[in-house]
Amino acid sequence: MPLPLQSLPTGEKLQRDAGTTIEVVSVHGADLQMRKFLAANENAVALYLHGIEGHAEWFANTAAVLNAAGITVYAPDRRGAGLNSAERGHVDNYKILVDDLEFFLNLVAERHPGLPLFLIGNCWGAKVAAVVAAETHKWSTAGRKPRLDGLVLICPAIKTKPDLGFSQKLSIALALLSGKDALRQQIPIPLTTAMFTDNHIFLDYIERDPLRLTSASKAFYFASFVLSLKSARVAPAIKIPTLILQSDNDAIVDVPGIEAWFSKINHQEKKYKKYLGAAHSMDFDRRQFIEYARDLAQWIEKISTQSRKRGAE
Repeated sequence: MPLPLQSLPTGEKLQRDAGTTIEVVSVHGADLQMRKFLAANENAVALYLHGIEGHAEWFANTAAVLNAAGITVYAPDRRGAGLNSAERGHVDNYKILVDDLEFFLNLVAERHPGLPLFLIGNCWGAKVAAVVAAETHKWSTAGRKPRLDGLVLICPAIKTKPDLGFSQKLSIALALLSGKDALRQQIPIPLTTAMFTDNHIFLDYIERDPLRLTSASKAFYFASFVLSLKSARVAPAIKIPTLILQSDNDAIVDVPGIEAWFSKINHQEKKYKKYLGAAHSMDFDRRQFIEYARDLAQWIEKISTQSRKRGAE
């Protein structure tokens, strides 16, 4: 089911590159699928991490705006999510997700040597993105740690409103004591379609999307819990240019909590922007999509220019 095209203020439809490709990549014993949105004249490259229910295609309209600005985007589907049909909604532990991100960062850096490299974490994906981007993170996989030029967090679910109930949390705790079979049991994700957007075109798309993840294993929830704890603490250790783009009408993110978290980031080149009236998924928003996507592209262009100037000195 293809993602609908965003409407432009002129009434026209956004143009996407029909040549966008999907590549299967072997990552730590699993075949993971990755979308590639390749710019014709590259001046920067970004790795994009999607949210808990979504997948990389949800970013396709925004990626088209980045491509037009010369920014190539690699967007893997998280293991157990999106196009990855094996063990839907399951991961053994949080370290696997961290290792996967390290692998993809190395892959993108190796394919695009010399280009400024950015990490984009959307919603749930912001948790692991913030953890790996922090100066305190110890690289654990093979290969040299690539240099990150900037971190972008879009409506980051580091601080959230929806949560599991007490009985569900208790069942996860008991599963940790019971073993792997119990940890594979699934619990519905406590989000509704209406929490993502109020754009009826994209509401229908999300409702009918066969790749959308609506439940996750108890092991995944525990991994998410650990990443929540870790990401909540790392803001002072993030010492690279950082951009947070946040909708103000967000039914998922605790906006005041994110603003307090952002204030602790220890870098002079940091920016926080809030979009009035926008719902959680700004990639689908009918009011603020164009401004949000252009702000994202312009910030990456700005930081890329600064990075190249420092490299030339």
